[in-house]
Amino acid sequence: MKHAFTSIELLLVLVLMAIVLGTAVANYSGTFEAMQLKKSADDLAHLMRYAQVRSTIEGTLMCITFSADKRQYQLQQADIDEQGKAGKFYSINHRLGRPVVLPKSVSLSLQVSSVNFYPDGTMDKVRIYLKNKTGQITLSSMEQRKHVLVFEQ
Repeated sequence: MKHAFTSIELLLVLVLMAIVLGTAVANYSGTFEAMQLKKSADDLAHLMRYAQVRSTIEGTLMCITFSADKRQYQLQQADIDEQGKAGKFYSINHRLGRPVVLPKSVSLSLQVSSVNFYPDGTMDKVRIYLKNKTGQITLSSMEQRKHVLVFEQ
């Protein structure tokens, strides 16, 4: 005698698999957005630390500028004239000098349009807020001199 699955048994298994898959996709969606927020904050903090070190090593003024809509930012370097004064900013020729576009799910807010990094290792005091529906991360240079701190909330 042959033993086989009935159509009802197969249908029941398919329905259960669809329920499990639907639950997994819903959970993954929130996890993916949380990962995007964390990565965006880590990338910006890394770029800020890189700008700080590069400005100190090269003895020049570096700047991270933010677009008007706060959807992208870019590392730039100042032209230094003969008197040692900073002039016009230009994009650096390095992979970290390319514009960085934030994911659509991540919003950025800050009070200024740029953050300067000085040759003595200091930087402008600023708080940068990155958030999406899963949470908020704050990057701050206000609490400790010459440091970029990351606060997850």
